[in-house]
Amino acid sequence: MDFGAALRRLRTERGLSTRQLADRVPCSKTAVNDLETGRRPPTHALASALDTALSAGGTGRVGGSARG
Repeated sequence: MDFGAALRRLRTERGLSTRQLADRVPCSKTAVNDLETGRRPPTHALASALDTALSAGGTGRVGGSARG
């Protein structure tokens, strides 16, 4: 699963809108949408912030594969 698909899956599983997730990170709603659709690649810092906001546990679940 690619980053955007994993991000969307985790966001919707947690019942969050793109605005709610953006407010938690913080980033713009457009940035979340662009990440989910693959129009924008995530920076390491943004991926880490999303991982925390989605309680993905730092396991790389947002990106679809384990880190390190």
